[in-house]
Amino acid sequence: MSGPEMSGPEISGPTVAEVWAKLRADWLIESEDMGGGRRWRQLVNDRRHQLNAYVFPTSPNSPTSPTNSPCPHSRLVLIAESNPQHFLASFLAAALSGWHIALANPNWGQQEWESLGQLIAPDVIWGRVLWGTQQGTQHSLKWAENPNSSKVASDCQLGSEPAILIPTGGSTGHVKLVHHTWQSLMSAVCGFRQLFAPDASAINTCCTLPLYHVSGLLQILRAWTSNAQVLITPFKRLETQSPPPLPAFGSHFISLVPTQLHRLLIADKGCWLKQFRAILLGGAPPWPALLTRAMAADLPIYLSYGMTETAAMVTATDMRHTTVVSPSSGKALPHAAVEIVQGGKVVTTGETGQIVVRSHAIAQGYYNQPSPTFAPNTFYTDDLGYLSGDGQLHVVGRASSKIISGGENIFPAEVEAALRSTGQVKDVCVIGLPDETWGEAVAAVYVPASKDVSAQTLKQALVTTPTGTNHGPTLSRYKHPKHWIQQDSLSRNAQGKLNRPRLFRQLTQPASSSATGPLTPGDDEF
Repeated sequence: MSGPEMSGPEISGPTVAEVWAKLRADWLIESEDMGGGRRWRQLVNDRRHQLNAYVFPTSPNSPTSPTNSPCPHSRLVLIAESNPQHFLASFLAAALSGWHIALANPNWGQQEWESLGQLIAPDVIWGRVLWGTQQGTQHSLKWAENPNSSKVASDCQLGSEPAILIPTGGSTGHVKLVHHTWQSLMSAVCGFRQLFAPDASAINTCCTLPLYHVSGLLQILRAWTSNAQVLITPFKRLETQSPPPLPAFGSHFISLVPTQLHRLLIADKGCWLKQFRAILLGGAPPWPALLTRAMAADLPIYLSYGMTETAAMVTATDMRHTTVVSPSSGKALPHAAVEIVQGGKVVTTGETGQIVVRSHAIAQGYYNQPSPTFAPNTFYTDDLGYLSGDGQLHVVGRASSKIISGGENIFPAEVEAALRSTGQVKDVCVIGLPDETWGEAVAAVYVPASKDVSAQTLKQALVTTPTGTNHGPTLSRYKHPKHWIQQDSLSRNAQGKLNRPRLFRQLTQPASSSATGPLTPGDDEF
């Protein structure tokens, strides 16, 4: 399983100084709150000046190039800016100055901030945080009175190469910081460009995802390194108002999670989406009915697979080359390699096992949280899947969310897709609940699409409704939910992901049973 041939080729991308030197003045399509690229470039230089002044408070020379930076590898800046233009100016200023960078969601609650406070002690904060008594502002702050500062030694753990710490797991309240570097992100950027722009054409981008998330940040880096333009727009504005015009038809990319695509189609934005060169769909498994509707609208959907630890996408496929019934996540991008491992050994084509990704874009690990899932240029995911004969990756589900009911393995993603295919639910989450007879019982927490939907109508639909297209197979009987819980809504984060552990606790703790509604028994036979 080991060997350099399985790490993917090492792709050397541009340095941050090269990106800054060649960045087109109009990369950011003008917005009302920034007034154009010139003001943004000045903001970058102002923040570089602030960082330099922090290191040399008596003689803060204005930095005109990265060589003026003292290369303060023990300095850490935390960026939690809600304004996307300010966020990007802060990010580039810190990268040019050679600082370690930690990104954060400015909308986190107290629990997430306290979790982050157990990991890092930043020297400078840009943005507003809820961290004990300390709050940041829209300018640099010297960190002081951090109760966790004695527990954290960022200057000795982050290494000599400036780190880019990207959060993951914030929806559970327990934040992890994935330790990337500029070069690991550039490896992913170059692999993407080799697949989608082999002629070195511009990767113009419409960005609706949060920039503290790896998928949002990578969209910007792809544009910066390809002399392209970026349109940044909040998703709610895109959903509820007239979509912004695209400067060049058929040359733009957009990344969406399935929930966002679903909402845009409901909002009748299909004609606007059809203009894109590619709609990159990832973050969560899409359900067959959604893909069927997208294909009927002739949308350029590309399914993808990736995560924060792999610097976003490592596989991709054009939906026009796969099927809705059993969609593939695609072949590995040029910078990556994918294996399926079972019992420590690589398994053959068609066998299901643990998905292992090898690439120079793999993060160095979780900062301050050792994990056996990382090895040099290798990440052992929590996902299960198999490879088809032509190298296409098919993701089955997550090992940690697998339900074992009566000795049978059941993956929530498959059951959720079947329920969505009925057309009777707006949203759904499937989990396993403790059960004396079955070990675990499949439970469906759902938001009905209309007042006529009930547990009984859903049970009947699972028996008669195909899981894919009109000729696809129905869901196996033993996978049908045994409990049904109706809800008004399901809480999702910005990437459309559910907090399954929290939902599980709500359903299994008696004190919260009134908040989640009664459990409606289902059939007990397979």
